[in-house]
This record gives sequence, C-alpha cells and structure tokens, in this order.
Amino acid sequence: MSSYFTKLRIEAQRGTQELISALATGPSSPLFSRLRKCGTSTEYKNSVACGAVACAKCRETYVRKQVAAVQAALAGAKNDDLVMVSIVLELVGSVTDIGPSFASAKRKLRNIIEQNRRSKARWCDLQAVGWMEVDAFEPERFADLLPRKKAQFEAMGVPYAGDGPVWVTTLHCIVSLASVDRHAFARELERGWSIPTQVHIRPFDGERTVSDNINSVVRYSLKHSSVSNAHVTGPEPWNIVWRKAYYEYLNDWSRSFQSVRLWIRPRSCQIQRHEPKQREMCDEESIERYIEPMPILF
Repeated sequence: MSSYFTKLRIEAQRGTQELISALATGPSSPLFSRLRKCGTSTEYKNSVACGAVACAKCRETYVRKQVAAVQAALAGAKNDDLVMVSIVLELVGSVTDIGPSFASAKRKLRNIIEQNRRSKARWCDLQAVGWMEVDAFEPERFADLLPRKKAQFEAMGVPYAGDGPVWVTTLHCIVSLASVDRHAFARELERGWSIPTQVHIRPFDGERTVSDNINSVVRYSLKHSSVSNAHVTGPEPWNIVWRKAYYEYLNDWSRSFQSVRLWIRPRSCQIQRHEPKQREMCDEESIERYIEPMPILF
C-alpha cells in the first residue's frame, strides 16, 4: 500500500475514535451503539463486525473485498479498455438529501446506458462499478473556494443550507468500455450532467498494471476522508458536527455499504437494428472538456 493510502488509513482510524467519543457525549445514538460493539466477541467467540460506513476497520475490510471483486470482474481487461469516471452530481443543502441525490444519479446513469444498449450492440459489454463520495463546504466561505470550483458550483446552483454546510455528492466509477469509444461515452454522460467540468474521464495509467490501477481507484473512491478539498488554502478536515450529521445520516439511510455503490454489469441485448460490433468512431469536438490524465499515481 502506498504512503498516501497508509496515511489515509491512520487518519481514518483516528477519525473513527473521535467520532465515537463525540457520539458518546450526545443523545442516544444507534451509530454509537453499533460502533462500540465492533470488534467485541459474541458468546461463541466470534468477532463482531459492525459494517458501518463510519467504521475505519470495517471500511478497510470492505475496500479489500471490493478491490478483489472488481479485479475478478475485469480480469482480462487492458488499460486501454478502462477509464476512471468522476461525476460531480449535485449540491444539496440538507444531509438528508444526500441519499436521494445518489439514488437519482444511479437511475440516470443506468437509463443512459440502457438507452444506448437498445440500439448499439457495443454498449452491451460495457461495465461500470462505482461509489459515492461526499464533500462539504461552508456557504459563508464560498469566496475561499478554488476558482474552478466556484465557477462549477455557481453553474450548478448553490442551495440554501441554513446553519449547516453545503454537501457535494460525487460518483467515482471504473468503467470497462469494451468497444465503446471513450469520447462518445463522455458525450452520452453529458446528456445527464451538462455543466462544464461536471464530468471527468481519466484513462488508466498505461505505465502501471491493471490490478494496481484498479486498487488505486477503488481505494480513492472509498476513502471517506471527511475533508473539504475545494479551498484555496488546501484540504480542511470537517468539524465534528458535520461528521456526526453525515455518518449518523448514512447509518439511518443505509445499514451497509451497498447503498453507496453502483454496479452495472454487461448483459445480452436485443438490438433494435443491426450494427457491426466495432469501436465507435467520433470527431474530436470539445474532447478537452472531458478527457483528463488519470491523477491516481500513488
């Protein structure tokens, strides 16, 4: 494991302990009870795993299993066939809108892919697996955001957040394009998310193995670092009030990691019209808007 992810793991463990301590001083919390039981033994001497997204230990276990599952599902794929897709989904003013935002995005992406599968055979082999990530910022400090983030968020619309932060939902995916051209795929995504820079597609690093690239992208997507990354001053950890609100909401909304994941698998299709199964050709119009070098070089 790289030093970057090792640092993230140490910080996650510290963050879980801080969260448990904060939850212990407030009203009765189902999340507190769940986290406190993690690692204890049952009467049959089995260790309890809480499975909460807030739990650094359970999250690391889940990440390892997801890395292995994705590597198995994409066995035989080449770096040229794979991309990392990041979509900034929505800005929401209430923590309770996070789940519906991600659920809506999953439906939208499935609909885009299924619509293309009805008429294009090459889309039937496409596969996408991804996870939700959430960022947050104080609306009163909007001027402190990076210029590109200010422009993006203004275009998306900054909601009223009251006394709380604005939550930013994002989907990170590994996509096996099969025979679909990545530029054509990017244009299809823009049908659902049309704000400039809202969609980023990064080719896999050809200097690394496919397994290493998958490992990095999965770990990056599931880091749950609880850090604001949009400020000009650099990364800023969320305060404990935000972290409590976020993880208690996730605990109520989803009892496991399943609800923060998307997996669209290949399937057989009944095509409405015949089309040779070959890589789709496209022009180079506005490609720079979508394609960026893959930044995961840990």
